[in-house]
Amino acid sequence: MKGFELSVNGLSKKIAVWDGIVSILIFYSNDDCKLMISGIDHHSNKKIKWYNENLELGDQIHVKFTEIDSCSDPIRVSDAKTKNETKLERYNKLKESLIQKGML
Repeated sequence: MKGFELSVNGLSKKIAVWDGIVSILIFYSNDDCKLMISGIDHHSNKKIKWYNENLELGDQIHVKFTEIDSCSDPIRVSDAKTKNETKLERYNKLKESLIQKGML
């Protein structure tokens, strides 16, 4: 599968999902810099996080888009809510609220 080989200060991770999204985000705000690598695997309906650490001045990050045979172990895996489930949950809450107000 296609994915990323990512190295932070020489420590490597292999990141990929079969069917979904992988995000590599670098945040910088108020002198804080953070690297977060996560994804959503639609096939298993899981949110996956591989990396979530602060960066310091001089840290080196290398990213290569390539074929990945196996992924590095994640630091966290949790159930993902799909977009449709989230909309359905919101609809049901609004519907219940309108029923309670006697508007439906």
